[in-house]
Amino acid sequence: MVLLALVPIVVVGVLVAWKVSAAPRQITVTVRSGAGEDQSRRVVQVASGSTVAEALADAVVSPVDGRLLSAGTGRVLDAHHRPATITVDGRKADRDTVLDGDSTVKVIDGSDATEATRTEEAEIAAPAPPDILRLVEERGAPGRSRRVVGVRSGEEVSNEVVVAPRAPATTTRKVVALTFDDGPSAAWTPYVLEILRSRGVKATFCMVGSAVEKAPDMAATVVAAGHQVCNHSQSHDLGLAEADQARVDAQVGGGRRTMLAAGLPAPNFYRPPGGNLSDLVIATARNQGERVLMWKVDTRDWSRSATLETVMTNLRQQVAPGAIILMHDAGGHDRFTSLAALAGLIDELRAQGYEFTFPVIDPASTP
Repeated sequence: MVLLALVPIVVVGVLVAWKVSAAPRQITVTVRSGAGEDQSRRVVQVASGSTVAEALADAVVSPVDGRLLSAGTGRVLDAHHRPATITVDGRKADRDTVLDGDSTVKVIDGSDATEATRTEEAEIAAPAPPDILRLVEERGAPGRSRRVVGVRSGEEVSNEVVVAPRAPATTTRKVVALTFDDGPSAAWTPYVLEILRSRGVKATFCMVGSAVEKAPDMAATVVAAGHQVCNHSQSHDLGLAEADQARVDAQVGGGRRTMLAAGLPAPNFYRPPGGNLSDLVIATARNQGERVLMWKVDTRDWSRSATLETVMTNLRQQVAPGAIILMHDAGGHDRFTSLAALAGLIDELRAQGYEFTFPVIDPASTP
């Protein structure tokens, strides 16, 4: 009977001893977070073998990673851009680091950062000029803008106009532009060119496509002398104001095609025969890169009744700063009156203080 009573007592003693030996050792962990005056300190007891994350949880400390914020709106681009720094007894650690003795865990939260930016400059187009040019115009100029954007987000931080675009404007300078229609003519254009050369004047020649086909060398001579060219239709069709698209294309587009085929520079202007226009003609010219070139002074040198005196009278009555002057180097039966008037016309205008230029000029340019 005595032996039977001792057996359970021994078993119980063995169980108690096992439980004691299996219990984890407790360690003291000091958790410091923050820096300077904002630093906090908490001491917790955790089992040896616990991780830093478990010690931080007991200390109710949650490391905060620094975020990357967008430059424009401040939205979060990366929530873990600058991770919190964790050290154990001065050595770098992380949340999974195991603690095996009394330790000091220090946590410094990551700081937020704003994304880097870049500066971009872009051209601001100058306002488009009107389709129809009636007076000498000082051309517009593009402006420039400067914008700052986030490198990562692309968000716009700022946008400013550095140089404002300049709109085209009618000149106020005392200049005029000579223009000659209906050429080139192998018979008459050489004399016009010689008078212009002798007076040091550059002009704009509004050429008819069929005339270019007859005198391609003379057309090239005009360009070689430094003058500008203008499309004056393919065959000087005076009825284009009422014409359909096919006819307008044949005349407005045909004149340009003929000039290009002859090796002439692409014309920037279209002069309507007789000044006859329609919305269709204007649009067709615009679509092929040509503005309509009209005039302020019609010398009427083309008239059968024109004389030197009538040409000069028409000039004097109509001329003003910025005037575009209409004359002819071809067309009609002859151009004797045009030639007779040209040199005197130039001399008289110069005596009045006028200078000669092209229909569109730079504001800072000299005629």
